[in-house]
Amino acid sequence: MATYIIRRLIATIPVLAGVSIAVFVILHLVPGDMAYALAGPQATKAELEAVRHTWGLDQPLYLQYLNWLFRAVQGDLGRSAFHSEPVFKMLMERLPNTMVLAITSTIISSLIGTFAGVISATKQYSIWDRLVMLTTLFGNSMPSFWLGLILIFIFSVWLRLLPSGGMTNLRGGGGPLDTLVHLILPSLTLSAFSMAVVAQLVRSTMLEVLRQDYVRTARAKGLVNRVVIYRHALRNALLPVVTVIGLQLGYLLGGAIIVETIFSWPGLGQMMYRAISARDIPVVMGGVLLLAIIFVLVNLVVDLCYAFLDPRIRYGNSS
Repeated sequence: MATYIIRRLIATIPVLAGVSIAVFVILHLVPGDMAYALAGPQATKAELEAVRHTWGLDQPLYLQYLNWLFRAVQGDLGRSAFHSEPVFKMLMERLPNTMVLAITSTIISSLIGTFAGVISATKQYSIWDRLVMLTTLFGNSMPSFWLGLILIFIFSVWLRLLPSGGMTNLRGGGGPLDTLVHLILPSLTLSAFSMAVVAQLVRSTMLEVLRQDYVRTARAKGLVNRVVIYRHALRNALLPVVTVIGLQLGYLLGGAIIVETIFSWPGLGQMMYRAISARDIPVVMGGVLLLAIIFVLVNLVVDLCYAFLDPRIRYGNSS
């Protein structure tokens, strides 16, 4: 197992390098000039050249990337061009907020999606099955920015039950309960698509598993239907679902950019959106690299979960 983990971690190095190169090239292909954004519209040509020299923008692109990479492998992601703060410090301040939102959304989508998929599979062609399929169709079709605005209108503007944005009450003193209340709308918005995907996958895998001989044997032994479904059928149906949930967590981290912007959630997504708009390249590079590392680690954890769900799977030296 340890050998497998080490090999997987080593294999992520070229992946992370490829991601960083792609993002670096794309950022420099986007129209605009970082030096112009830093110096301001009234800057003279001499001032622009001074800014380019200060930030190394007058060097060839490959040298700019190699300088960034050399610092990044030492844990130095540079300084924000507009906030003059270390990028690593800014990322660590925002990361917990994004992780709270992404993990909460993953839990919601996993639990509700799994439960809805099981109900839909065990009651195939019933009103419950049709209702779940209709709901998942809605979840797959609705863009997160549209759903977020609709939820804000219904629960914040019309019913005035939930706050429309932010992470805490501006007047302070709310504590964890206040944060939880502010978390409801963005987490529901972010989890809608993942919830639909999980529900559809659980339904299809459960329908296949329920037709297997060992399920019929368990029922023939007189086991309670609930035990047959949740102890025997569901556990074997969860293998592909775990893969999707792990991938969805990576999707939620990336999709949080839109949701955090809509709900003014002070996380990585909101910071990345502002950095992209301002062409703050060090912040964008550091943020993308951090998200890529998290995504790779999540996939590794998902692979290790296979051995727990299916005892036949073992990761040895031959893997």
